[in-house]
Amino acid sequence: MSLRPTAVITAAAAALAATLMAGPASASRPPLATHWSASWASAMQQPVASSPDMGENWSMEGFSGQTVRQEVRISGGGNVVRIRLSNLYGTKPLRLAAATVAESAGGPATEPGTMRSLTFRGSRSVTIAAGQVTASDAVGLHVAPLESLTATLYFAAPTGPSTFHEDGLTTTYQATGDHARDSGAAAFDGPTSHSYYYLTGVDVATRGPQTVVAFGDSITNGHNSSVGGNDRYTDALAERLLAEHSPLSVANAGITGNLLLHQLPCFGETGITRFERDALYQPGARTVILITDAGPRPRSPPDRSSTGSGPSSTLPTPAASGSLAPPSCRLRPTTNPPPNSSAPKRSAKPSTTGSSAPGSTTPSPTSPPPSPTPPTRSSSTPATTPATTSTPTTPATGSSQRPSTLTTCDTA
Repeated sequence: MSLRPTAVITAAAAALAATLMAGPASASRPPLATHWSASWASAMQQPVASSPDMGENWSMEGFSGQTVRQEVRISGGGNVVRIRLSNLYGTKPLRLAAATVAESAGGPATEPGTMRSLTFRGSRSVTIAAGQVTASDAVGLHVAPLESLTATLYFAAPTGPSTFHEDGLTTTYQATGDHARDSGAAAFDGPTSHSYYYLTGVDVATRGPQTVVAFGDSITNGHNSSVGGNDRYTDALAERLLAEHSPLSVANAGITGNLLLHQLPCFGETGITRFERDALYQPGARTVILITDAGPRPRSPPDRSSTGSGPSSTLPTPAASGSLAPPSCRLRPTTNPPPNSSAPKRSAKPSTTGSSAPGSTTPSPTSPPPSPTPPTRSSSTPATTPATTSTPTTPATGSSQRPSTLTTCDTA
């Protein structure tokens, strides 16, 4: 629907009048943030069994009477944060008994005095319907750009198979019982995983849309880069933006092995299916970087001898959306070998350049307007998108060698 010029002029005049009547902002506090912007993101996948290539994951068995602590490095800072949780591929409602967020002290330990209990519409617990995403209430916590946070989730009741992100290049910790508010690491001495579970985003309150979304496959996800090293091209982009004093954040919506038009059974829904949900509906999205592979090509020219000019039937049929993956998935790299592990690593330590929002004190958590609820399992893309899309020829990366897109999925 297009707006008439008179309506636009009237609205602009009303906004200008309101600004003049309000007078200058108070010098004692910064202007209130009015938007959410994704400072970290993870694209969700359906549960699959562990594999030698991807390592141990807990998605098939889920959790019961267990606490899961996950570490993320955000890109943009602020004074008010929230997390987003996804039960996109759940087969039943997900019951979360408790959740916290804190600054990371390395490993499963947290910085003293930074632990914040999260609520959901005022309640410490929440039930997320199958196929849905929910966001926590806003909580006051000063976070610096490129700072590492922990998000801790306690599941008292059985979850069933878990919506998750495989190949997270992180270390996720597990403990028996309720340890959501533990600041120390003692209880988290059990098994670990390199995947993210249910955690699909960490947002900061900002004054306007400030998120660049990177969407794609293994190149974007960072496959073959070091676990915990923050060596993805999106990490390098976030560091460069900070060095240039830019307020922009970077949200990574890549999935290893993901294809734009064809679905492999263990590497996420097709890119065309998840683009709206995982890219355009990221809070604060203003630009999308797209680097992906469309999928398999016909092995021979189309045979039109019996069908005239009809389409070729040599392309594989995409897997049914939402179906359960086979017991095991293995990756087969196409050409490039893994990067040399002896190559010098870029420091992941946050830079002091480019501070977060002004004001040295943490304001009381004032929740900005909620972000639009993303559609679930939608395969359509709107004609008018809320974010621009750019497709660079080469990714901005600190390494001259990148892993190739993984387009083959073996099942065992």
